[in-house]
Amino acid sequence: MKLDKNKLELARAKKCMTVKALANAAKVSCTPIVNCEHVNAVTAGKIAKALGVPVEELLAEEVK
Repeated sequence: MKLDKNKLELARAKKCMTVKALANAAKVSCTPIVNCEHVNAVTAGKIAKALGVPVEELLAEEVK
């Protein structure tokens, strides 16, 4: 699963959260937030929940 870095940064900015604050709120390390590729569904869900958005809002769109 891949998160869209721009969508993640925008959602984080709307909540005025630093990477570290989001990581603490989501109970994950900073790595999946900084490196949005190869995030498992559980971690993506935790990040989305901490931001108060549906996980689908953070997903990168697949190029066909």
